Amino acid sequence: MKKTVSSTNDFSLFTMSAFAVSLDELRNTPERYKLVQADSLNEQYIDINSINVMRYNPPYYTINATTLYCCL
Repeated sequence: MKKTVSSTNDFSLFTMSAFAVSLDELRNTPERYKLVQADSLNEQYIDINSINVMRYNPPYYTINATTLYCCL
């Protein structure tokens, strides 16, 4: 069981990508990045150009997009 969980964790690390975007770029480019959640410690943005509707069958929807989390 431990080996299966460990393998799953290793796989998820390889499938995640990371890239750096400045906080100024996020805040000053509203045509590309939309603020979707904010509190005193974090902000979450979505890259509008990355939105892809995978399933459109009302009332069921599957939407794939790139989200960016900022710790303030």
